[in-house]
Amino acid sequence: MGDTLAYTTVLTVLTRLWRKQLVERESKGKGFVYRPLMTEAELAATRMHAQLRRSSDQEGALAQFVNGLSSGEARVLRRLIGGGQEE
Repeated sequence: MGDTLAYTTVLTVLTRLWRKQLVERESKGKGFVYRPLMTEAELAATRMHAQLRRSSDQEGALAQFVNGLSSGEARVLRRLIGGGQEE
């Protein structure tokens, strides 16, 4: 990571991620090796689901989300919803 971040800063962030169960850690020597427990896509989906569950107007929230999609994103969403069929 170069010299831009202090070791203690990196360790603090990794420890917080571990406590939130976003990474796993394994003892190695005097320290730990960290690995992510989910992909970026899985994390984004988890956060989107959590936000939707907290909404008192889920239909409205979904409508706003869909209306904000680019044409390419909407095409991908239609393909995914349609079980892989292009429209």
